[in-house]
Amino acid sequence: MMKIYLVLLSICISELVLAQKTNKMDNIIRSVSAYTQDRLKLSSDKLGKATMITYHCGNGTVSPEYHYDCYIIVTKNNVNVKITQGYNGDVKYNNNHALSSSEYKNFLDSLLKQGITKIPNNDPIPCGAGSSDITVKMKQQVIFEGDESLDLSITKGGLQDSFLFLLPEHMKRAALNPEQMLDKIDSDQ
Repeated sequence: MMKIYLVLLSICISELVLAQKTNKMDNIIRSVSAYTQDRLKLSSDKLGKATMITYHCGNGTVSPEYHYDCYIIVTKNNVNVKITQGYNGDVKYNNNHALSSSEYKNFLDSLLKQGITKIPNNDPIPCGAGSSDITVKMKQQVIFEGDESLDLSITKGGLQDSFLFLLPEHMKRAALNPEQMLDKIDSDQ
């Protein structure tokens, strides 16, 4: 009888130890998952470290004379809109606007409210498609980046929304209609 009791006690202890290990593993998995989700989210911590935040949009693979890239580059004191033409990146429009500290803070708050999160995506990049993406840098180090149509989830609005409200009207028109801006520049020359 004592042997049966010891065997049962041993089995119960083994199961208890295994259950505790399983519970610890579940906690570890939850911690890793929370860390991964935080790492993939555009957070106030990342934005607080940012020295440059860039929004880029382009019209994809088209004939060089019709290709453009538009960049809205935000630093703590300045916003710049640059539009390039062709695959060699000829700068056709380049304009700056000074930012106050409250405008910059409102910009960061607006980005946070959008709930921008990077999501895993193994789909191939669509051939010829245009893009709109964000890059957040701390000095030269990229601390967050993603493409709106490929690997970002945005819970509120579109990626460019937070950037556009920083711009004076003439810069906003250029950023919203790069092709039209390039046509105007070409016709003025």
